[in-house]
Amino acid sequence: MAWRDNLRPASFRGVPFHVVSDDHTTGRRLVEHVHPETDGLTPEDLGRQVRRWRVQAFLVGADYMAERDALLAALEEPGAATLVHPYYGDRIVRATGEVSTRTSSRQGGVCEVSFVCVETAEKDVRPVATADTQAAVATAADAAETDALTAFQEAFEAASSQPQFAIDTLAGDIDAVFNAVRVVTMPLQVVRSVADLVTGTIGSAVGLGLSLMAMPDQLLGTVQGVWRGLAGLGDLGASWSGPDATRPVLAALAAARSPGLSVATPATGWPTASEATLADLRTVLRDAVTEAHIVGAARLAAAVDYPSAGEAEAVRRAVSEALDAVMLETSDPAVYARLAAVHAAVVRDLTVRAGRLPRLRTVTVDAPAPALALAHGWWGDDLDAVLDGAADIVDRNRIRHPLFTDGTLEVLDP
Repeated sequence: MAWRDNLRPASFRGVPFHVVSDDHTTGRRLVEHVHPETDGLTPEDLGRQVRRWRVQAFLVGADYMAERDALLAALEEPGAATLVHPYYGDRIVRATGEVSTRTSSRQGGVCEVSFVCVETAEKDVRPVATADTQAAVATAADAAETDALTAFQEAFEAASSQPQFAIDTLAGDIDAVFNAVRVVTMPLQVVRSVADLVTGTIGSAVGLGLSLMAMPDQLLGTVQGVWRGLAGLGDLGASWSGPDATRPVLAALAAARSPGLSVATPATGWPTASEATLADLRTVLRDAVTEAHIVGAARLAAAVDYPSAGEAEAVRRAVSEALDAVMLETSDPAVYARLAAVHAAVVRDLTVRAGRLPRLRTVTVDAPAPALALAHGWWGDDLDAVLDGAADIVDRNRIRHPLFTDGTLEVLDP
C-alpha cells in the first residue's frame, strides 16, 4: 500500500481544509543538573513534551471565503476539538496562539491559513475543588447530636429524685421508645448487617429503662446510634438500590412521627409536684427522641445513593418538611439553631446531587420484550449502562419476569 493511500482528509472541528505542509514537535522535558567536581550531568525527566503541530493549510475554490470563515470560527471556539491530520490521524487538540491568513490577488480563489495546535486531554484533567456536601451533613448531624445529648442530660437529671411510681412510668416509656425503633426498622432487617446492628444497639437496651435513667446520655445515644450505624454501613447502597434506596430514610421519618410515646397530662385537675414533673420529663423525652430520629433521617439522606433526581428531590422534600415542623414547634433557640444547620446542609447536599442525576421518563411498550433488549435500545452499546438500566427497569416497575416487559414503564432518561 502506497503512503498516499494512508492520507486522511484534513479537518478541524469537522471543518475541512487542505494541507500544504506541517511541522510536528515532540520529545522529553529534561532538566539538566550539573554538580561541582563531577563530569557530566544528572538529568531529571519531567515527562513528555507537549505534542505541537504547526499547520500550513489552504482553502481553494469558488466558496473559499465561506470555508475560510468556517475554519476561523472553529479555530476561535474555546475548548478541546478533534483535528484530523493527514499524516497523524485523529488527535484531541486545542488551537493556541495566533491564527494568520494570507490571500493574494495573483492567486485568486485561494486563502492560506496558518495555525498551531497542541495535544490535550479530551476533558480538563486539572483538579477542581468541590465541596463535600455529604460530609457537611454528617458534620452538622454530629454537632446537633452532641448538643442534644448535653441538653437532654441536664434536663433529665430531675428523674433521679422522683418517687417510685414516676420512675416506673418513665422506665416503661423508655422501653416503648426502643420498641418503636425496632418496629420501624423491622422491614430493613432482612439485611443481615442491619439486623445485627439493631439487635446489638436496641436489643440490649430494651428492658433496661430503669438503669438507663441514671445514664441519660446513653439513653438518647442509643437511639442516635441506630441511625448513625445505619448510615455508616458499607453495604447501605448495595442493600437498597433503585426505587428502594429511600427506605432507610423513610424508616427514620416514620420513627419521628411515632416515637413510641405521647405527651402525658396529669390524671387530676390539681396535679402533684411529682405528676407535673413527670409530665415535663415525658415531654423532654419525646422531643429529644423525635429530634434524634429527624437528625438521623438527614444523616441517612446524605448517605444514600439515589438512582434518579426524582428520588433525591422527594427525600429532600420529606426531610425538609419534617425539620421545618419541629423547628416551628420548638421554643428553644438552641434546638432551632442546630436543626437549622442540619436543614441547610441536607437541602444543599440533595440539591447538588439531584442536579447530577438522570430524570425519570414514562414510556409505553406495546408488546412484551426482554428488559435487556429495551435497555439496549435506549442506552446503546454501553454494556454497563445497559445492564444497570435493565435491572432498574425490572426493579422500578416490579416486572414479574424480565423477559416479558410491557405496559407503561418508568425508566431513567439515558
